[in-house]
Amino acid sequence: MNPDSQDTMLAGLKVIDCGENVSAPYAAKLMGDLGAEVIKVEPPGVGDIARSRGPFARDHEGDRECSGLFLALNTSKRGVTIDLDNPEGRSVFDRLIKHADVLIHNYPPLRAKSLGLDYERLSQVNDQLIVTQITVYGATGPKADWMAHNLNGVAAGGWLYMSPGYSKDMELPPLKTFGQQGDFQGGIHGALATMGALFARRAIGRGQLVDVSIQEAIAAALELGFVKWTYNGEISHRCGTLGPSAPYGILRCKDGLLHFLILEDAHWKGLVKIMGSPEWTSWDLFNTGRDRALNQDVLEMQIEEWLKDYTMDEVYQMARRERLPIAPVADLNQLLKMDQLKERGYFTELDHPAAGRLTYAGAPYKLSTRAWALRRPAPLLGQHNREVLAELGIDNDEMVRLEKAGAI
Repeated sequence: MNPDSQDTMLAGLKVIDCGENVSAPYAAKLMGDLGAEVIKVEPPGVGDIARSRGPFARDHEGDRECSGLFLALNTSKRGVTIDLDNPEGRSVFDRLIKHADVLIHNYPPLRAKSLGLDYERLSQVNDQLIVTQITVYGATGPKADWMAHNLNGVAAGGWLYMSPGYSKDMELPPLKTFGQQGDFQGGIHGALATMGALFARRAIGRGQLVDVSIQEAIAAALELGFVKWTYNGEISHRCGTLGPSAPYGILRCKDGLLHFLILEDAHWKGLVKIMGSPEWTSWDLFNTGRDRALNQDVLEMQIEEWLKDYTMDEVYQMARRERLPIAPVADLNQLLKMDQLKERGYFTELDHPAAGRLTYAGAPYKLSTRAWALRRPAPLLGQHNREVLAELGIDNDEMVRLEKAGAI
């Protein structure tokens, strides 16, 4: 793998990642893995807050160079340290910006302005620059400057009220999805909107501000939530609504979980067949799809009694033969071993100077031309200071002075 290869989708594009934690670094990583030259800017001394987040690589607990989150989010980047609160540090940063196409960060407007990251100022430094700002509530409106986190975004966007799906009791509280899915959604939308702005630059001849709201990114992905309310006055929630048939949900078998989506009579007949047509399937409780939906609790107990003697794969293979919508619910260990992902080369191994050789998630797509790759491991804190600053025309004596001044 040659990190300087020009055989890439975004070769020649220069991106500055000045974000922390998840959303902005993820957006920049997506572009870096497609070949953009990405420079990660971190505060001297402590770096990105993601460096303190576990889990850490084996035998490196608490090592800020070995945070799994940071390692995953910062592949394909070079790393520098610049103190944006330091006037001399900001001067160095402006020299970076003069030669950049894109700046991505996730600071709210007031904090961004205090760091010199506001579009109004940066557009004076480089009028071709696209500034992508990813925040929970967006850069305008009454909550623009509120401090907020992933949990605020998924709650304000409506997702939290609908999680976990298939909850049995509305009295049970909502549960947040694992990790920081809201921030990842913000990062995906940020990368997509940034690419749109790059195309627009060709037409309008200048850059622009891309303002991404995580709340709105979540609200946009609520499937039928808005439609149900608009047409039926019905609020979608984590318990769902009574469907046309059952079983509909997640059931336990001998070695794991299976998702059932038995909505049609033909599906029910196929399920009865693979279960060996037990006597209980003829009970009046289960005569019609509506009956099965109304009596789903009893139905699930009966099916799980049968499932306890079979593995996930055994049930899945029987279901496939009858064309039934039943699928295994894979845990992460099973995901890593999945033949389909192995055949497509989804997982990628990469060496890191501190964390060692690790397995990384790949791209969920294939390109027939122009290669996707993890072009380099996440940078050590300040690893490329001298390399990048030399490219800006800063000599060794000046670097030493900037280091002593705490600017880099």
